[in-house]
Amino acid sequence: MGDTHRRYLPGLLPNSHPAASTELRLAETARVTSDFARGMVPTGSPAVLLPGVLVDDAIQLMRHAQDVLASAVRVELAAGTSRRALADALGEHEDATRSRSEMLLDEVPAAISSEDLADRLFDLDAWVRRHHEDDDSRLTAHPVTDAVLGHLHAPPADQRD
Repeated sequence: MGDTHRRYLPGLLPNSHPAASTELRLAETARVTSDFARGMVPTGSPAVLLPGVLVDDAIQLMRHAQDVLASAVRVELAAGTSRRALADALGEHEDATRSRSEMLLDEVPAAISSEDLADRLFDLDAWVRRHHEDDDSRLTAHPVTDAVLGHLHAPPADQRD
């Protein structure tokens, strides 16, 4: 990663910031899912596929989407969304003994250092810029970094209007 990106990041990022970890996990799982889905789009000459390959790929894409959902739940919880609101969004009954959202949260993301966070954000910024379409909203020079930093410095959800 270049020194320019490190200078861009404020020194305000503490090591192992939980909001940064959840935002980063969501961005990375969305990127993996997007890349996998893009790889399923037929291009070039018709390929000879073994029976079941497309179905296997579609199942793998659903697993990637489950990871994105789990990451989104973590981000929502970190932002102060209630478990009741998440249950409603997931179409679950509040009295369920083990909701889908709880099953998704079995794995807790590992803490990351500020330096690792900066490196991973730099990679995501470059990925977003490479995949930017003309009709997408305008990007900053560091789109993912700006979004994560904005969320880190935003007031807690219970203190917003």
